Amino acid sequence: MNSYHIINDTPYGFEFHEQTNSQLKAFERWFYQNKEHRLEELQKEYDRVIGGHLDFSVESLLNLGKFMHRDITTVPLSEEKYAAITEGLPEGIYVPDYDISIKSRSLVIDIAIYFGEVFLRSHPKLSWVQNKSKTGNRGFMDIRINDGFAPNFSPIRVILVAAAKVANGTFADDYLLKLYDIYDGKISKNYR
Repeated sequence: MNSYHIINDTPYGFEFHEQTNSQLKAFERWFYQNKEHRLEELQKEYDRVIGGHLDFSVESLLNLGKFMHRDITTVPLSEEKYAAITEGLPEGIYVPDYDISIKSRSLVIDIAIYFGEVFLRSHPKLSWVQNKSKTGNRGFMDIRINDGFAPNFSPIRVILVAAAKVANGTFADDYLLKLYDIYDGKISKNYR
């Protein structure tokens, strides 16, 4: 079996806040060109860790949560990097001395794509749309109602929070399923 391939081919990386609109457009093209491949990579790693097939059902999010619990890993920050992060912060603000691993960062993107696709298959009037605003989730692929009205959410941001919960030990296997229910509850019946 082939091993999981870490994402290493995005144009301009994931630092979106200072990118030009043409650079954001390049990432959007990368996203659509690579979405299916990234889902295949996730399936390979899921099969290696948990076993079985991800079928894009809402119920599959429970096993995907179990997968996250097992496969999201951390690496310690160097003393220099930790010092740079904490420099100038007031006393009493907790900053973890670890970060999620490079492989885990790649998995976050793949899991976010899967989570978004589960949501889209349950809500056919929704679509992927790149956020080009100057604040918030700029550059990430959000899910938004096709007519341009809110609500919208960023699966990548949502899964980054989930990965942080795995890293700090507060993640429960049903977390992704609960997240789905929260966002599902925000969608008007007119858009189902």
